[in-house]
Amino acid sequence: MKTPILILLLLCLCTTTNAQNGKNCYRVYADSSSGTELFGYRNTKGKTVLKPAYLATYTESFCQMAIVFTQKHQWLGINAQGKVILVPFIFDNGPDYVQEGLFRFVENQKNGFCQPKRTKNNTGTIQLRNAV
Repeated sequence: MKTPILILLLLCLCTTTNAQNGKNCYRVYADSSSGTELFGYRNTKGKTVLKPAYLATYTESFCQMAIVFTQKHQWLGINAQGKVILVPFIFDNGPDYVQEGLFRFVENQKNGFCQPKRTKNNTGTIQLRNAV
């Protein structure tokens, strides 16, 4: 009885993967050489992908999108090139919390829903409605 359970457990461990450990994923790092602690992102080899330019980050590691707080005091969703993908809905002094696998964003005075590990254009947008 123990052998089938052990085999099943080992099989499950061998087949699971973590999307955040992919070769195109990035990890946050801090740099205070400018006198202000700023955050940027590096790839798995340690090469800087996004230079330290953000006052805070909501995303420790990302493959497709990171939520960052800019020096202009804006929360933004960015891609690996630093381009703005979306503007998260601000709730309780920060980006919206993920609830049931989704968080809200704002676009053209409307709220939409996005999955945290997807970009807005990669099936992340589910619905837009008039903002209240």
